[in-house]
Amino acid sequence: MKNWDINTLQLRPHAPQILSSTPDARAIAIAIPAGESMQDHQVHERAWVTVIEGDVQITTAAGEQITGSTGLLVEFDPRERHAVAARTDARILLLLTPWPGAGHPGAMTIHEKEQARQDAAEHVATAAHDNVRRLLVVCDAAVGDVDELPPPVRTQIDAAADVYVVTPSLPGRLAWLATQVNASRHAADKRLDTTLGQMQSLGATATGITGDDSTLTAFSDAVTAFRPDHILIALRSSEHTNWQEHGLIEKVRQRFGLPVTTFAVDPRGHVLPSPTDRTS
Repeated sequence: MKNWDINTLQLRPHAPQILSSTPDARAIAIAIPAGESMQDHQVHERAWVTVIEGDVQITTAAGEQITGSTGLLVEFDPRERHAVAARTDARILLLLTPWPGAGHPGAMTIHEKEQARQDAAEHVATAAHDNVRRLLVVCDAAVGDVDELPPPVRTQIDAAADVYVVTPSLPGRLAWLATQVNASRHAADKRLDTTLGQMQSLGATATGITGDDSTLTAFSDAVTAFRPDHILIALRSSEHTNWQEHGLIEKVRQRFGLPVTTFAVDPRGHVLPSPTDRTS
């Protein structure tokens, strides 16, 4: 048996904390400060939102609205867009089931992924004429503070209508040989929580997932599911770069034909200066 006291968890605002994740469901605790919100978003899974503490207002894209406090339970269909605004400091429990849901890259068959890649290629071909900006953010490293983000990166985030964050688990070589990747996946989950919180603090409509252990597979799944028109990659500084990343950026550019912006982050969370930052 596993158990959690959600009232006493050390939650950071807008930084979702994954409590449990199995093939059946994923449970996530989220703290939202008074006057702030989880902006309009959707997930692939059926979602249940339970208010653990505080007063919230929940709205849907269809115009439905409900206000409630501790004990309120709201159910959403898969892909049903909704927003959660905190009227007071609030804590909510989000349950997603099944995990991952239909349409999520982790649940797609090989045929479905191939079809989605073809759809994505058509989307890329017409992206120049589309006002909707879809930004894929792949994080091997998280900045210590959003103020560290380079101006071009901030501009891309501000311009994006939707942001999708992926944090590959990136186990080290010895971990691969020993098939001990749990620690790497835990670190990727924490990195995802941090990055989503930072995106949301900037006002971005952001969702995300911990990606596949294979970096290129994580990229491929994300491009297939999200169909971005730009990719932003945050890398660890070169002296701490994981062995899997060798030649990664050029492979991403060649494989997906999308513009890519990269920047490097040192072990303390500080962004390294140019010429590491680049867009092409």
